[in-house]
Amino acid sequence: MADFKEIFSSKFFIIFLFLVIVGLGFSLFKINYKKYQIKKEISFLEEESHNLKYENDNFANLIEYFGSSDSIEKEARTKLNLKRPGENVVVVLPKEDDNSVEGVKSVGNVKEEQKQTINWERWRAYFFK
Repeated sequence: MADFKEIFSSKFFIIFLFLVIVGLGFSLFKINYKKYQIKKEISFLEEESHNLKYENDNFANLIEYFGSSDSIEKEARTKLNLKRPGENVVVVLPKEDDNSVEGVKSVGNVKEEQKQTINWERWRAYFFK
């Protein structure tokens, strides 16, 4: 019995026991860190799976829409300029205005000299005259 007391109270046994406890603690830390990484990867993969299911549903809806006769007719009308038999096509072009300056229509009675002035000069005249 005295031999066991000497062994358990020796410096060598205490250092050995300390190293075993540190080693077990380090192993426990590694296991918990690996568990954390796996949980993080699982949540990422679940989110990616959810996003892919959402995209898959959207693609299924698009396939259903583009497979319908209404969408085929709409695409034929817009891209191929097709029309139904007996249907008349009317094209409305915008009216060009002679009073427009650089693509902007004039409003009301604007003096001819204002049409010729630079924009910053008109702003200066607006605020300081």
